[in-house]
Amino acid sequence: MKKLKQTKKITIATALPCPFCGSETEIETTTFGDNMTDYFRVKCKQKGHSLDWWVESIDEAISVWNERQ
Repeated sequence: MKKLKQTKKITIATALPCPFCGSETEIETTTFGDNMTDYFRVKCKQKGHSLDWWVESIDEAISVWNERQ
């Protein structure tokens, strides 16, 4: 009898719409530094609005975007 592989359900946070134009958002990624580390931020799909800084995870990028003031 085959053993079934267990899978985990992963929940990814959803970024809120752009506060300036109301459009949907997307995750933008770039690489910085000698060790080629990936960084992320949330960006407006329609007009390109974004926060000025990059963070080290997608979850953190969404959290920062959703909690902006």
